[in-house]
Amino acid sequence: MEQGSIANIPIVFPTAIDVPWLVAFTAIASSIEQNAKRTGASVFSGANAAAVADPLIVPVAAKKTTPAMISAAFELGEDHCFDYRSVNPSDASKQKCSDRLRLEQALEPLRTLWLTLEHGNTVVVIPDDLPDTSLFEDSSPDGNPALKSSSCRGSRPGPSIILADAALVTTLGYAAALTTADCLPIIVVCPLDRLVAVIHAGWRGLACGVIENTLGQLALQLGQIPKDTVAWIGPAIQQKDYEIDETVRRELMENTHIGNQHFKATGEDRYLADLQGMAQDILVDHGLRRDAIEVCPLSTRTESALHSARRDGSLSGRMATVVGIIAE
Repeated sequence: MEQGSIANIPIVFPTAIDVPWLVAFTAIASSIEQNAKRTGASVFSGANAAAVADPLIVPVAAKKTTPAMISAAFELGEDHCFDYRSVNPSDASKQKCSDRLRLEQALEPLRTLWLTLEHGNTVVVIPDDLPDTSLFEDSSPDGNPALKSSSCRGSRPGPSIILADAALVTTLGYAAALTTADCLPIIVVCPLDRLVAVIHAGWRGLACGVIENTLGQLALQLGQIPKDTVAWIGPAIQQKDYEIDETVRRELMENTHIGNQHFKATGEDRYLADLQGMAQDILVDHGLRRDAIEVCPLSTRTESALHSARRDGSLSGRMATVVGIIAE
């Protein structure tokens, strides 16, 4: 994993996927300055700093993020970070999500399409599925369907948000984006076939097969899972920080690719769940080589530079994971 920035937006991205036509990263904050202001530290702090090359900001004394700090950031409109609440207060009537819009503009001429997540297993193909009326909510003034939208509509004609938890991008000039704050953001790349996918996989998505559905759609497009397929599991909550109860464990175990090895008991009916391990095993069971899967080592719950719903509750912002195809 490495870090950098796009239009002053701090990002992390895979190191093992070196493809000239690929755009693939997770944006971890609305800006470098706001990230430093919120965390009181460098983009990555403490013991994890050594895992990331070329720090974006000169490290200062690490300071634990508190709910009060995050609440203050929200009140100032500073670090919603791609969350639906990140609405420009000076233009609330248009419900402009300023962080998303700025990221879209930074990626132009790519057309960036945002997934509205359901914690399910729906997969769309971009752009093939865009005319499908099942993806649409309203009709535009000219009678054409408008893409399903959340309160974060952007300012371009016609919102670009799709109801799904995974997307394949098959065509030059398109990108798919989704938001997370503990769940796994997964990027899958087929280098020779120029096909990419992005997956949102929380425990519900893992239980109901969102990764399997995505790889199945990939195989449908290409005839099989190519041997050169690689994957990146981005910033998410690690097993040491993710405790679940017996009910959740049983639901996860209904997926035949998930077993007892993915859980550590911590008490009566309490377990630490290894979401990264589950995802890796599912990817391997569907044809990827284990050494072709890169995993971000940082835990969202303990790394203050990353957003975490488990840590921050309703005050949590969101990170944005993007994958797209550009010209070489």
